[in-house]
Amino acid sequence: MSDIQEIYSRFLARQCTAEEVELLMAHFEDKENAAAIQELIQAEIDRTHDVEIEQKDIAAAHQNWVALNTRIHQQGRIRKLQRYWVSVVAGLLLIALGATFYYKVNVPSDGAAIVAANKIVPGTNRATVTLADGSIVDLSDGHTGVVVSDNLTYEDGSAISGATTSATLTTPRGGQYRITLADGTKVWLNAASSLQYPARFDGDTREVTLRGEAYFEVAHNGRQRFIVNSGEQRTVVKGTKFNISAYPDDHQIATTLLEGSVAIQLSQGTKDDELLLKPDQEAVVKDGKMSKRSVDANEAMAWSQGKFMFTDAPLPVIMRQIARWYDVDVTYLQPVDDVTFTGSISRFDNIQDVLRKLALTDRIKFETQERRIMVKRE
Repeated sequence: MSDIQEIYSRFLARQCTAEEVELLMAHFEDKENAAAIQELIQAEIDRTHDVEIEQKDIAAAHQNWVALNTRIHQQGRIRKLQRYWVSVVAGLLLIALGATFYYKVNVPSDGAAIVAANKIVPGTNRATVTLADGSIVDLSDGHTGVVVSDNLTYEDGSAISGATTSATLTTPRGGQYRITLADGTKVWLNAASSLQYPARFDGDTREVTLRGEAYFEVAHNGRQRFIVNSGEQRTVVKGTKFNISAYPDDHQIATTLLEGSVAIQLSQGTKDDELLLKPDQEAVVKDGKMSKRSVDANEAMAWSQGKFMFTDAPLPVIMRQIARWYDVDVTYLQPVDDVTFTGSISRFDNIQDVLRKLALTDRIKFETQERRIMVKRE
């Protein structure tokens, strides 16, 4: 083992002297050592890649870095590092604390190696509104929702746009948003979803079109039925609370009722073909057929309250939700359709914590590369 390898090992064990830390940083600063540095760091990643990072570890790493910096300054031996090498040392301190997250080592054209955290973070309040004239407004992530009235405003009253006849609210993967429609109906839009709505509800119906998933709290109006069009399904209500999940890649539409009553119809069917739902019932429309079953409605609504909640849910169903919310891609190295999970997980957990909990089935293993999660059997 070379001297640098020995110092590096002691660094990870937090046994380095200030002089050794300075020597290690000087070695990192020399671009001719890029390949050797990559090998050192990659070996440590391979050894500890399944350890999750926690916020307290980051704080501890920062304190450790400040302490080392102070010690070196006191001995008058500090040399200025280029900005990216500060990231290298900070990353190594995190590893030394046992708070490893996935690092990717890039070697730019000048040969310098840059170590960066592979950050997969939970979704936030992000959306766009497409107005009737085709213009697109990017909504601020500093707000949680918008209100439709004579104008489109944020919930605090600040203006977004002037009058428009209709609009479409769209959330990206990794986004969610809330909207209050002109009649007072509140809609929570999940990730990778869109809601097309009019600025005013005229006539004897209030109609919107949903793609993706949304939770509705419909304002009661006995003179105007509220109708949600979603793919091959129409949901008819007068005033109720329900969730519709109509993602194309789910190949079905699930409507879950929390309060009130709704009627589920096929878009090409007749009123005689409708299904009536009571609270804690769910209708599923698939391949032109309708069915219903009793469920815990809170499970379907959990996403709007910041949670993933599953009961014997197949792993591919779960991973589709995670992919939308964390904006990642999922690759299956072996079939896992028979793997199920029951439990509740915060939607704001670190992705590694989410995967660790899912892996408690002892039947699967997860690996991440960039923004891709690979799933395989143990």
